Amino acid sequence: MRSATSFFDKTLFRSQLKHTWPLWLGYTALWLFLVPVALFSELSAYQGSYSAADASSLLLNAGVRGGVFISFVFGLFFAMLSFSHLTQSRATNGFHALPVRRETIFLTAYLTGLFCQLSTILVTFLLGAAISTPLHLSFWSVTAAAMGSAMLEAVFFYSFAVLCMMMTGQILAAPVFYFVGNILVPAMEYLLRNFAGNFLFGYSGHADVTLDFLSPPLYMYLRVDIASIETCESDSYYVTAYALEHRSFMILAAYALAGLVIALIALLLYRTRKSEMTGSTVAFPWATPIFKYGVAFCTAVALGQFLYYFLFGQYRSSGSDSLPGTILCMAAAGLVGYFVAEMLVKKSFRVFRAGAKGAAIVSLALVLLGVAMSFDLTGYEKRVPNESEIESAFYTFSGMTHVTTDDADTIRRLTAAHQAIVKNRDEQARMAKAWETGTLPQSDYDDIEPFSLRLTYYLKDGSQLSRSYSVYLRRSDLTVPSSVTARVNALYMCRESVLRRVLGYGYEYLGDTPRFLDSYCYYYDENSNTKDYALTAAQAGQVYAALMQDVQDSDNGGSDIFAVQEYQYDPPISFWLELYFESTNEKGRPEVYTLSPHVNGSMPNTLQVLSELLPELKSNTVTPPSDDGIHTLPATEDVSTTESVN
Repeated sequence: MRSATSFFDKTLFRSQLKHTWPLWLGYTALWLFLVPVALFSELSAYQGSYSAADASSLLLNAGVRGGVFISFVFGLFFAMLSFSHLTQSRATNGFHALPVRRETIFLTAYLTGLFCQLSTILVTFLLGAAISTPLHLSFWSVTAAAMGSAMLEAVFFYSFAVLCMMMTGQILAAPVFYFVGNILVPAMEYLLRNFAGNFLFGYSGHADVTLDFLSPPLYMYLRVDIASIETCESDSYYVTAYALEHRSFMILAAYALAGLVIALIALLLYRTRKSEMTGSTVAFPWATPIFKYGVAFCTAVALGQFLYYFLFGQYRSSGSDSLPGTILCMAAAGLVGYFVAEMLVKKSFRVFRAGAKGAAIVSLALVLLGVAMSFDLTGYEKRVPNESEIESAFYTFSGMTHVTTDDADTIRRLTAAHQAIVKNRDEQARMAKAWETGTLPQSDYDDIEPFSLRLTYYLKDGSQLSRSYSVYLRRSDLTVPSSVTARVNALYMCRESVLRRVLGYGYEYLGDTPRFLDSYCYYYDENSNTKDYALTAAQAGQVYAALMQDVQDSDNGGSDIFAVQEYQYDPPISFWLELYFESTNEKGRPEVYTLSPHVNGSMPNTLQVLSELLPELKSNTVTPPSDDGIHTLPATEDVSTTESVN
């Protein structure tokens, strides 16, 4: 055979195809069943009612959704078949003895598997388009999008599987590398966040996963969307069409581009891969330590936490996890993982003496992790940014008061409350454990109330700092200025918090002089019958003025966090308002907005104005405010009709 100088060898390609055709045949049969056969079956069953929209939906779902699963599984099979010579010493030596360059061998094998997949997708979707011709289905808008999606998915998954084949000389190790590699990063992120959330005071976001795009099968399936578009052809006739969203197509294109980069990396690895590494679990000596310590770390994080919950879960209650116990279980699991990896690399069970050094490193690293978290050596728990570093901030109390602000006074109160919580974190942890285990003295249950506070600082350097706390506040500490209770109460009752809590999400559009329109006041009586009272524009303005007076009174110490919470959860009286006002939008045009305040006993001025403005409300529903600002509801008649007072 003459020496080849190109990157593709026809003889080798034909030889590869001869070995690939059984898999290729099964792959083709699956796509034929999924696209043209399914379309033909639907057309035959619903000849009169089957529409172009139904056909386009079937094609897009087959290409996008079906393509994810088929490419994920068959991409691995084609890679294992195309590069199977790397797992057998005789085949490896035979291929590398050919008078062709390694680049030629790699690209020919790579293109063989890719050709089988892409050609099958092309033929089956063209057949599907031909079957859909009677429906006047647009080829380029639907069929090409579905076919292109399936091809892009095939490129990525096949390339990633080829990289896994480069990294090992064991045929059975490749599927393990492949499946683990597709879920490893987001799974580890979730487990690490769960671990940090159990032991880092104030840790926020332990349930979030931000690296989900590194789990391609799941990310593609959940994030690649098929849009439905309705167009009106007459007054009462709507036509639905389906299309692949542009953003979704760009996601698939990005993955395909990443797949080509991965294929290039696999080629570079293949050029330096030694033939004698055939049969090894890890095909490159430099990757062996990464494999061993990587297995140890992943086993410690995953199996270690499971082991802790399995052994000690029945003895723990919420918030009472033991960091030393968890670290001990993680160390045990990490050592098991390390020695198993050592056995796979050495192909021997006699690895305990040789692996002692690595085992000591694993144990020491996990102990240092426990020490760092116990003593907060990273400063995570104590970190409170300076006011000068903060651009703006967001905070929410118990999921009910959501405030985003750049007001200097509010940020000062927020950082003061944050510092008080951090300073008293040991006391807060003690109260949390006693509260949850029911070991608090009975007198403390009357004095202490639990609240939650989540906050995020948006810093001037572009970074963010988020924390989440469950705080336990004492009524008796309201008069102690430096206490957690006093600091949190000052934040809860400041103007920004009260505005958001009282006026809701519409207050940011109010402007300096809002012009109110005709509005409404709602009340549900003791029989759950709705009363609807109309408010004129002038009356709505009066109610708004009373609301603002209540905001001012609250900011001046007219109430506290305990009283407001009691009114919200067990109100002696409450109303819902819909106050409509006109304001100019960003384009300078007038637009109508809505305020939806919930009026309860913590707003005595608003209740007083409502009772004066609405005679029926005054005589039948509301007792005028008493000196303590608490209002009661006498018995009311069963009224289910809508009442209006102008």
